[in-house]
Amino acid sequence: MVDVERRKLLELLLVTGSTSVLLGALPSVVKAYSNVNNVIVDPRPITNTQASPLTCDVIVQPGQSPTGQTQPMVVASGGTIIVDSDGTIVSNLGCWDVYTKYAQGSYYSFSCPSGKTITSGIQEAINYIINTKGSQGGVVCLAPGTYATTWVYSTTIGNSTALVLEGLSNIAFVGAGMDKTTIMLNNAKYLPYFFDLYNASNITIKDLTLLPYDQNNNPGQGIFLSNTNGLVVENVHYKGNGILTTCTAADGTPFPCVTCPSNGCSGGLTGSFTPPSSNLVFRNNIIELSHSQLNLRYTKDVFVENNIFRYSYGDHIIVAPGYTTECPPSYNVYIRNNELLFAGDTAIDLSPQKCGTGYAPGSIINGEIVNNYIETAGNAILAFATSNMLIAFNTIKQYAGAENGITAGYEQQDYTYPLIIGNRLYNSPGIGGRIIVGNYLENVGGIGTFPGGPSDYWYVVGNIINGSRFGIRCGGDYNVHGCTGVVSNNYVYMYGPAGPMGGGVFDFRGPIYDTVISNNVIVGPPLSGNLGCDGTYMPYGIRLTNSSSQGNNIFGNTIINAKCAYPLANQVDPCTCGGFTSAAGSAWLPIQVANPDNYIHDNIAYATGGQYNYGNLYPTPPSMLKLSLTPGTPTQNPYPYDLDLEIQINVTGTPANVQVFIGPSQSQMTLVVQRSYSATGTDTITVKLPWQWWISIKPVNAVIGSVMVRNS
Repeated sequence: MVDVERRKLLELLLVTGSTSVLLGALPSVVKAYSNVNNVIVDPRPITNTQASPLTCDVIVQPGQSPTGQTQPMVVASGGTIIVDSDGTIVSNLGCWDVYTKYAQGSYYSFSCPSGKTITSGIQEAINYIINTKGSQGGVVCLAPGTYATTWVYSTTIGNSTALVLEGLSNIAFVGAGMDKTTIMLNNAKYLPYFFDLYNASNITIKDLTLLPYDQNNNPGQGIFLSNTNGLVVENVHYKGNGILTTCTAADGTPFPCVTCPSNGCSGGLTGSFTPPSSNLVFRNNIIELSHSQLNLRYTKDVFVENNIFRYSYGDHIIVAPGYTTECPPSYNVYIRNNELLFAGDTAIDLSPQKCGTGYAPGSIINGEIVNNYIETAGNAILAFATSNMLIAFNTIKQYAGAENGITAGYEQQDYTYPLIIGNRLYNSPGIGGRIIVGNYLENVGGIGTFPGGPSDYWYVVGNIINGSRFGIRCGGDYNVHGCTGVVSNNYVYMYGPAGPMGGGVFDFRGPIYDTVISNNVIVGPPLSGNLGCDGTYMPYGIRLTNSSSQGNNIFGNTIINAKCAYPLANQVDPCTCGGFTSAAGSAWLPIQVANPDNYIHDNIAYATGGQYNYGNLYPTPPSMLKLSLTPGTPTQNPYPYDLDLEIQINVTGTPANVQVFIGPSQSQMTLVVQRSYSATGTDTITVKLPWQWWISIKPVNAVIGSVMVRNS
């Protein structure tokens, strides 16, 4: 996020404290993150993929018609028979050197023509198109029925495969419809692939079912991708041989899960390898009962829409750059409107891989994870190293024991973090990220952020949390190195008793600096009997227990039923709380800080029977406003205020001069003050420095003395 957007957000918060006004500023932020102008275009469809069978280039059908009559298995649109009813190849147009080149592992002797097809005629249909149309390509139509394919060995990819399209272009496979046309493996060994698309381009597979196992339940896998440019998989039912069973969550709740037979689970619909593949579209498919179902390492320009993923042994979707020394990033990943049910590990995994000694920064650049429904006992969305990513309007339901809800980022890593907005999470570990806006969370771990470098701000704005283990925290479950940003307009409601809380609803254990915590509503569990005195069940409201936390602006918050929201005037505190010394005297506060260098004002705390107004805990900004100026070194105003600086200058020799430059960035600074001196002595220079602007002073025969800072 650029500085102008950051400034706009903070200014709206400080001036209005209004969620509606804040959200009015978000479209420009959303645009910055969603890259709506860079959405990939689907790979160009082959012109006749939607055509009726009468216009197909070649038709594959069973050797016997539905009425019991024999019929050729492969026939060209002009009537030329390629493979007859008993599987004999009768035309040279069905021959290709694929078998003589790759048949090293075939269990069948083969000669062409006059040999028998080992792919139910499908490879011969491919060969016919190559022999008659070359790179122009064409359409293979598959009539209703079940087709068995036997694998051969490809020395190029070092793996077994049933249908070889290495180096081919513009070929479409069109069935009669999902669960009407079925392709399965025959005599599957060594996890063969259905389709070998090494170095292929513009391939379409649609309207059919793939069963990646043989009649003895030996597993295979789907599509081999490597240097593949252009693939559409649409309306395909991919059903592996995994066994659907019932597992039990940590709280005893049953949920569906997958086990593998003794000979192993089928692999996923895709496996992707180096060199990278691009322009991959998966739409309206059902993918189930297999291992990692959409494995898209080494890919870019990926579009996954309106699919059903269910019952995987591993992940549903993996997109990552893969294991290479260079670790090139993946660009343009769009995952929308999918239903993802019960991944054995992770539903959507956008994870970096180790490259050399570390992780690849920005491993996924540009994209969206939008409008997906995820139900799982595993991880929901992992987007660790992503830049310019929108994670929005997803619904996530998880089961006890799940590790991550939405997690985006690494601690102390600089990325253009995803905008996480408008998601709904139920029974989830919660959200970890840096820009978290307008989400609804129910019975969750909470919201945490991953701090990065000093320029990385975090925004937790306009969220609703109904029931949380820790509410909102810098760093999630961990002590961290420091955060700076905005926590505003959130509503946090604790079911009671909610424990163990271990602190506050807003519990910032690691240090936070120069952060605005404003206009939040924080509701603890109902006070009953002596419950409010039990630290296990009753949280504080806002808690900054790290003594390094300073420079924070805490205002306009309403805290209800937090621990020690008493005492009222002339009443006895039922918890007999004692505690920190502050400018207001000795008191345990619903707002608890270990360092007095925080600006706390205009907050209200309620408890059963009345309220206490913390309107003037610190009536003026304390010593948090500090600015150290070094001659010739640009210094930024880090505070959410425009500062009036009174800079003392000590002239030590003559002739002397002082130049003061300010500007919105280090490269855009303008000379605003220039003074010359002919005698030694002192002088005071006054400069207004807007928030986030930079200042640089260049003195000659003069030194910078004390700097007085006051809020304007």
